[in-house]
Amino acid sequence: MKLAAIDIGSNSIKLVVVEAASSDSFAVLAREKEVVRLGHDTLREGHLTAAAIERAAKCIGRFRSIAEARGVEQVIAIATASVREAYNAAEFIDEVLKVTGIRVEVLSGLEEARLIGLAAAQGCGMGSTSLLNIDIGGGSTEFSLVVNGVPVELFSVKLGAVGLTEQLISTDPIKPKELRAVREEIRAALERPSRELRGMMWQQATGTSGTILSVGEALRLRRLRAVSFDEQAAQPVGYEIKIDDLDRFNERMAGMNTDERRGVPGISAQRSEIIVAGGHILEGAMRALNIKVMRTCDYALREGTIINRLREMEAESRPPVPDTIDPQLRGVHAVGRRFGYEEAHAHAVAAFAEKIFDSLALHYDLSRHHRTLLSAAALLHDLGYHIASESHHKHALYLIKN
Repeated sequence: MKLAAIDIGSNSIKLVVVEAASSDSFAVLAREKEVVRLGHDTLREGHLTAAAIERAAKCIGRFRSIAEARGVEQVIAIATASVREAYNAAEFIDEVLKVTGIRVEVLSGLEEARLIGLAAAQGCGMGSTSLLNIDIGGGSTEFSLVVNGVPVELFSVKLGAVGLTEQLISTDPIKPKELRAVREEIRAALERPSRELRGMMWQQATGTSGTILSVGEALRLRRLRAVSFDEQAAQPVGYEIKIDDLDRFNERMAGMNTDERRGVPGISAQRSEIIVAGGHILEGAMRALNIKVMRTCDYALREGTIINRLREMEAESRPPVPDTIDPQLRGVHAVGRRFGYEEAHAHAVAAFAEKIFDSLALHYDLSRHHRTLLSAAALLHDLGYHIASESHHKHALYLIKN
């Protein structure tokens, strides 16, 4: 089966086309990327401009043509921070549907983190039973702790390379005062994930998406000039980013203007404009979590979307009543515990709802996916009490969506 996923990010739009035998076995047929800057001004103003929507729709249409030329059976399009934070997101979704025929799904930050975690664990886990992945996008940064292939701790913070650049950096090269403000903003934004992940253990740390891959590539190319051919050939998949090397890299980038950064091998012209912010977000995250070494990973949200869809299709083909706890619900439990839900009560409500579902599933042709959605709703139905008892159902919706 051939599938395609389109990742609509704040800085770029990316396509992957795969041919899959199963959720853990697929071959990548094509990858495409186009810098659209959908999040330019959006993350600051909260509004997607008509020009940005037009650029994005045109790119998505082109990617659909590429996918169809490869014979795909399904195209999945997902959008992240730039659309998630825009008050005219519905306008964007409608325009893309009208122009391309593709309906875009806007992901919550936690769902984005979950899908990225699935991808990193499957594509770059290298046999590790536990992995912490960091993904720095244009408008947000996601943290995914994955144990035995299952995301168990997920965080999404509104801190991205594009948004931070637009918000705090106006000088070129960046002046010390602005750099201090950037570091303070990063420290404040990462306080919660660093506090809640502190003390947890993982065997491997990985990093995904453009900023981290660019940093890794720039460090790799710089190192190549100092090693022998045999050492170059021995490099494994991915590149290790060491915190001391990253510190020196960030110091170099901050001392250059944009034109000078464009000349650094591994840093593209577009990336040169946001690499100061992106590199400092990465350094801040690694220091906050005491990560000395991180390995880059070229699997990310696109691949996670594919893996997730294939798993859903596999689940649909099985009987509606599962014989084990759905792994997707482990992430739901993690959200519930984070906001102090009454676990015993939530389990009781979910068990009762599942019992009713199981008695009706075959009669109404309901699937395992429907059961998972019902279970998740039952587990989180009282989540809003974390904010207030009055209108707690509305507060629950807010917490789940954000």
